[in-house]
Amino acid sequence: MDRILSDIQILRLNIPDTTFIGQIKDLAIYRDSIYILDDIKQSLFIFDMQGNFIQETCRSGRGPGEYIHACSIECDSSFVYVLDMPGKKLIYYDHSMNFVIAKNLSYTSSDFKITDKHFLFNNLEDIDGNYYYLYRDRDMNEVDHFIPYKPKWGHTLHGRGTTGQMFTWNESTKQSFLVRPFSNQIYEFTPAGKLQLSFEIDFGNKTIPDRIGEKDFNPGRSPFIYIEDFFDFNHFKMMSFLEKNTRYYTLFSSGREIIYAGRIKDSQTLLPFFPRWQCGNRLIGTCRGEYLEKYLKAKGQQLPETESDKNYLLFYALKFDRLKTMGYKLKAEKNQRFFIPDQCCFTGA
Repeated sequence: MDRILSDIQILRLNIPDTTFIGQIKDLAIYRDSIYILDDIKQSLFIFDMQGNFIQETCRSGRGPGEYIHACSIECDSSFVYVLDMPGKKLIYYDHSMNFVIAKNLSYTSSDFKITDKHFLFNNLEDIDGNYYYLYRDRDMNEVDHFIPYKPKWGHTLHGRGTTGQMFTWNESTKQSFLVRPFSNQIYEFTPAGKLQLSFEIDFGNKTIPDRIGEKDFNPGRSPFIYIEDFFDFNHFKMMSFLEKNTRYYTLFSSGREIIYAGRIKDSQTLLPFFPRWQCGNRLIGTCRGEYLEKYLKAKGQQLPETESDKNYLLFYALKFDRLKTMGYKLKAEKNQRFFIPDQCCFTGA
C-alpha cells in the first residue's frame, strides 16, 4: 500500500461499555462530526473527529420522526437526512438528531446523494414506465429522471446497489457520479442536471451482458467482472472490480492513463485496503481491532487485548504528488488480463 498511500489514520471509535455498534451500514461527515448508521441496531451514532462518543439515537418505529428501516444517511449544513426504504420517506433531523420533518416518497429507494441544490435517488419500483434514477429538488418535486426501466434486465438485481456508495460526490469540483450496479459503466451528472455516460470499461468476454436476468447471475460465482466502487479526485479516479470474490483496484488519471492496477494490501501485515466512502481527498474504510494487530506490531505498537473486538475507521490518504509521475510504470507488474490497457479500454465521453 505504501506505493500509493501516504498515510493511514486509524481512528478508534470510543463507544461506552453500555452499548455497541453491530455493523456499520453507512457513514457521513459534517465539519467535526461523524454520523454512523448501525444496520443491525438501527441506531445513529455521533462521534467527533477524534473518535470520542457524543451520542446514540435510535428512532426505529412507525411514529413521527421514526423509521422502519434506515438504509442510507447524508448530511449538509442544514440537516442530517435518513432514508427509510420500507417507509418510503426521507427524514430530516438537526445535527443533534432532533426530528424536524419527514417527506414522503412515491417510490422505493435504497440510496441517495445530496448535491448543491438537489437529491439523487435510485428507484426500485419495477413498473413499466418508471426510471432507475430520479432527480428531485429540495422540496421533493421532480426535476428529471434517467434510464428507463427494462423488464428483461431484472430490476431486483439492478437495485441491489454496490458494497459502497452508488453515488459519488466530489465537493471541490461539484461533480456527482453514478455507479450503475453490476455493470461496467460510470455515469456523470452534468452541471445542467443531465445524466451522461462518463466512461465504460471493456472487459472482453468477461463484460457482464447488458440484459442479464437476475436468475442467471450470482455475484459470488459469476465469471463476469463489474465495477463495485468508484471514487473521484480532482486529477485521479479510482475504481474497484470484483471477480470471483476477489477485489482489484484501478487508479487512473483524468487523461485515462492507468497509474496502478491490482490488489492493494500491506506487504508486511496484509492490512486490507477496502474503502467504502470518500471525504475530500481521503478514503474511509472500517476495520475490527483484531485485524490491526499485525499492522501496529510492524510499527512498534501493540493493540491491547481488550481492543480486539472494537470498531475502527481507517482514513486513507493518497500520494497525489507521486501519482502524477507514475504513469504506466506499474502496468507491466500485474498480470490480471483485464487490467492490461489493450484489453481494458476506456470508451464513452
